[in-house]
Amino acid sequence: MEDFYLPIRIDYVSASAIKHKNVDKNHAIKVEMKTIRIIMKELGHQHIDILKMDIEGLEFQVVNDMMNLDLDNINIGLFCVETHERFFETRDCIHNFYETLRNKNFYDCYGTEREPMFIKIE
Repeated sequence: MEDFYLPIRIDYVSASAIKHKNVDKNHAIKVEMKTIRIIMKELGHQHIDILKMDIEGLEFQVVNDMMNLDLDNINIGLFCVETHERFFETRDCIHNFYETLRNKNFYDCYGTEREPMFIKIE
């Protein structure tokens, strides 16, 4: 389970796993989480053609788990992700994110700084 903090304003886009200026740090909901490996196993999938991720601040943690060298490789062709480094005080998270993906042969092929798109090159 992971805490997601609700927005301060009712018209704000979404909750977030990161405590930032647009969320109410005193109002959170518990969200059940599953790893991509568990989801793939449940569905019987061996390959993902396209993976789109927008998980409001947890993308850095999830990518580190997905790309962990000690675990089986996940066969992904195209990986699109919205990043939320703006919620953090330093840009270390985004630099580590890109390095982790490059180490697994993923390269930014298109997108914006906040919504990069990676393709795996073997």
